[in-house]
Amino acid sequence: MSKFKHFLSFGIIVILFFNSLSKLNAQETASKLSVGAVFGGVYAYRNLEGSLDYIIEMRNEAESPAYGFTGGLNFGYHLTDNWLLESGIEYATRGYNSTAQGIDGEGNVLSSYKARNTYHFIDVPILASFSLSSIYVKPFISAGLAANIFVKEMHYLDLVNFSGKHDISNRRISSEKNALGLEGILAIGITFSVNEKLYSKFRMYYAHDLFKTTDTPITEKLYTIGVQAGLFYRF
Repeated sequence: MSKFKHFLSFGIIVILFFNSLSKLNAQETASKLSVGAVFGGVYAYRNLEGSLDYIIEMRNEAESPAYGFTGGLNFGYHLTDNWLLESGIEYATRGYNSTAQGIDGEGNVLSSYKARNTYHFIDVPILASFSLSSIYVKPFISAGLAANIFVKEMHYLDLVNFSGKHDISNRRISSEKNALGLEGILAIGITFSVNEKLYSKFRMYYAHDLFKTTDTPITEKLYTIGVQAGLFYRF
C-alpha cells in the first residue's frame, strides 16, 4: 500500500509536470501574428484656424459634418495576452457639407446649393492596445497615430436655380491639402473569439489632425468619430 501511494504521488507529479510543460510549449509556439479585414463608417468635420475670423464665422454657419467610410487590412503583433501592436493600410474618406442661398435685394431666393467636399486618404495607423483577459470577450482600449496620405478631393454640388431646376455635378477638384498628415487616435472596443484562430473586433474611435493640413491663411484640422468592425485570423 505504501509503494502504491509513492507510485501514485510520483504519477501525479509526472502528470502535472508534463501538463505544465505542454502549456508552456503551447504559449511559446502560439503565433503572435494576426491579419484581418476591417471596415466602418465615420462622422467627420473640421476645425478652422487662422486670422480671418469673419471668414471662419461665415464658413461655420454654412458648413456641417458629413459621413464617410474606412476599409482595408489590419495587422497585429500580440506581445502578450493583454498587449497588442496594430498597424495596417486603409482607404478612408472624410469631409464636410455646405449649404447657401443667393437672395436679391427684395429677399427673393435666386438660387441655392448643397455641396459636399470629400477628401480621400490612404491611412497607415500604428496603435497599441491593452485588453482585459477573458476567454471569449475582451474589452480593450487603444491609442496611437495614423499617417494620412492624401489622394484626392471630390466636390459634389447640387445647384438649384430660381425655377427649381437642379444642376448636379460631382468632380475632382484641385486641392490645397498637404500630401501627408498625421492624426492622433483614441479607441475603445471589444474582441470576440470565434475559435482558436479566428476572432472579430468592434471598436469606436476618435481621431483628430495634429498639425495644419494646408498652407493657407485659414487651415482645416479634420476630426472623425468612427465605428469599425473586423474579422481576424491568427496564424
